[in-house]
Amino acid sequence: MKAAPIERCRTCFCGQCSISEVSKVYALNSALDHAYSIFGVGLIFFDNERNLTHLNELARVKLKLPEDFILLGGDLIKECFNHQSHIELRRSIDQLINNKCANDIYLNISIREDKNNVMLQRLE
Repeated sequence: MKAAPIERCRTCFCGQCSISEVSKVYALNSALDHAYSIFGVGLIFFDNERNLTHLNELARVKLKLPEDFILLGGDLIKECFNHQSHIELRRSIDQLINNKCANDIYLNISIREDKNNVMLQRLE
């Protein structure tokens, strides 16, 4: 899952609305980060093309990733998960994206060889 490129808004050509849309996404991510950090939960967001779009500090630290991981365009799943976990994660993400299951999936998988509970959830 590579990092998603930041693009201009596709609804007009002014170029200013892209800044506004990015600001809205950043504000939402910040609010979710704050809410989940209270519970000690790491957040990772992917888009419909399976590109990494957001990684909160708790997730970054848990996964032992560098601060600029998203900017470097790294592959989160290859970097942090063993082969069996790759298969489970990719299958589950595909199911969520293609609406072939419920809105969330719970997995018990290895992250850098430690067993962890992971919840995948589709956000509309």
